[in-house]
Amino acid sequence: SLHDALPIFEVFPPMWSGLVRFAIGALCVGMWALMRRERLWPVPTEWPALGLVATLFMVQITAMNVGFNGTSGSLGALLIALNPIFAALFARYFVPEDRLDPGKALGLLVAFAGTAVVLSPGSADGTAEFTRIANWVVLLSALLLGARLMYSASVIRRIGETRVMFWMMVLSLPMFALGGAMTETLRWHNFSWRALAGIAYQGI
Repeated sequence: SLHDALPIFEVFPPMWSGLVRFAIGALCVGMWALMRRERLWPVPTEWPALGLVATLFMVQITAMNVGFNGTSGSLGALLIALNPIFAALFARYFVPEDRLDPGKALGLLVAFAGTAVVLSPGSADGTAEFTRIANWVVLLSALLLGARLMYSASVIRRIGETRVMFWMMVLSLPMFALGGAMTETLRWHNFSWRALAGIAYQGI
């Protein structure tokens, strides 16, 4: 699987990895806001939107990790890279002025056709890929990522990018911690500078 090739996961399994790197990310964004003297605490009416962004974020990252654990690195990267297709489809609901013109529609059809070929039972090794649940989970993650990006874009217009990014990560931390505690074990015996550098790079 893709995870087997990453030194981060030798120490921090996917849920714990998410907890650590997004805690680091939230700290960096918080320091950025402090330097710019931007307000981080939302007003009461902003909490529902921020909570939904954080939930989409958590579910999408979890689906990606679960899917990547059961597929190859190349196919996983290909499938998750389809998120702009779904973003374009969701844009009409969250960013009304982003119209789906004929050129964009044709591009989406070509992209979807390519995905269908990759997962088609008639392609080389296609039957195995088509029936591998992990690939469909990664594709679901790509769909959720596209939806989250477009929904976040609409929320950012009302709230501002700094608060959205900060609270998207902060509100997801308890969910990552719970998931890690229930399903994973930290592998401290594998701790290395490569794992530390990887988690720091992703977080910062």
